[in-house]
Amino acid sequence: MIVIVPDSLSLISYKIDKVHLKIISLIVGQQIKQCSYQMSKKRLRGAPADPSTIFRRWTNVPSKELKSIAANYRDICIDLEKENIIERNNKANYSNFTNNKYPYSFRLGQSLWHDTFTLKYIDQRKTIKINPSGIPYKNEYLVAESHLNKFHFPPEYLDQYNSICELSSWPLLSKASISQLYSTNWWSKIDKFGRYHTPLTNLVGGVRGFLKYKKENIIGFDFANFQPSLLCLYEKELLLQDDSKLYFELCRKGMIYDFMAKNSPINSCREEVKKEFLIMLNVTNNRMIEMPIFKTFQQYFPTFAKLIEQIKSDNHRNMANYLQRKESEIIFGCIVANFISKTKSPFFTVHDAVYTTESKSKMLKNEFIRAINMWKIPTRVKEENINNTQQPIPSM
Repeated sequence: MIVIVPDSLSLISYKIDKVHLKIISLIVGQQIKQCSYQMSKKRLRGAPADPSTIFRRWTNVPSKELKSIAANYRDICIDLEKENIIERNNKANYSNFTNNKYPYSFRLGQSLWHDTFTLKYIDQRKTIKINPSGIPYKNEYLVAESHLNKFHFPPEYLDQYNSICELSSWPLLSKASISQLYSTNWWSKIDKFGRYHTPLTNLVGGVRGFLKYKKENIIGFDFANFQPSLLCLYEKELLLQDDSKLYFELCRKGMIYDFMAKNSPINSCREEVKKEFLIMLNVTNNRMIEMPIFKTFQQYFPTFAKLIEQIKSDNHRNMANYLQRKESEIIFGCIVANFISKTKSPFFTVHDAVYTTESKSKMLKNEFIRAINMWKIPTRVKEENINNTQQPIPSM
């Protein structure tokens, strides 16, 4: 299994074994996820400027999870407290929890808050305990959850995982997402739009390329320019407008962001335009009409500019509601539903992408093509062969 721990633990005279590391990783991972959740509620992106924002928060740790790591977890936690590696909140109030479900409250020791954190391999893999949930595609979500613990990271690429995570916008969160693939503290949720979220969803794209099912490589598929292309489903009469042909053709080729970058008065690359485009779809109309990208969009695609304004006229969140619910309907209600009716092979989803084993990739791709034809969406299937052929970096 893989854990996330402070680097300076190697300098501490106290003996740290794999059980200690697992408990530390459990607490650190929960603190990072807890901070990420709170920041997302405030619509804040990226890593917090001050690490204390993450680690000053107390996190509730069920005794059941600690016991699954070690039967003598109480003694181990006391030893870690004595060494100031973790701190226990003795003033925690558990009156809101039934049956004393959360009897411990911990956080990382303050001397380690500004430490460097790294992923380490421990020669043990825990069984992930999955919490069933899900409507409206309950069966599809449950099947997806049943496969989550079947994917793993080969330990020989550990140095690459650390390096790739360091290049992300929030390295700690990226590392915590990897460590939680092996943690008993597994989580999954379905948001109000029907989107399915797990630690696999949050993995950095480069790291995802190392995932394996047993020894088999993983291949994924998604749609080109998916959210822009979904606008065609809102009002079918848009297909008859003069600017529709160019818009749909660009979406079908996966070139809508490239077109906008080329014709924008601001010198922007494709990725910058894509980010701005998605912001344009989701902000208030008052803010949108002032954006340079909207003015370019309005110039070339007036019908769709008017449609976007119309959808968001009452509430700008209507756009996210429409696009993400439609995405969930197509991914889980159509592609996943058809795929699991034909095979029991493992798969996982990342928003509008679905990944499976190399041996079943053709079957999965056919379901994406079937969805395009059935829904008449102006898009195409993109294949992502995430087999990583890099050689392991020798451990020092």
